[in-house]
Amino acid sequence: MVDTFWRGVRFALRGLLKDKSFAVTALLSIGLGVGANAAIFSLVNQAAIHDVISGQGSMNEASSTAAIFCRVRGNQFVRR
Repeated sequence: MVDTFWRGVRFALRGLLKDKSFAVTALLSIGLGVGANAAIFSLVNQAAIHDVISGQGSMNEASSTAAIFCRVRGNQFVRR
């Protein structure tokens, strides 16, 4: 099983080294995807999740998924 994995890794690296333009495009795409994902997560974490959990937001329901969803959407959380 491990041998099969390393054979696949060697095959992939040979393919990437054979076509340099594809390798650069693939690495740039992966890098941009990871960077965009990290930036969006940081914004959502700070704006919605962190404020709700720390109690600094307009809602005090830290354990409720609905509270986090309403905070992201800009709605006020109303408890019935």
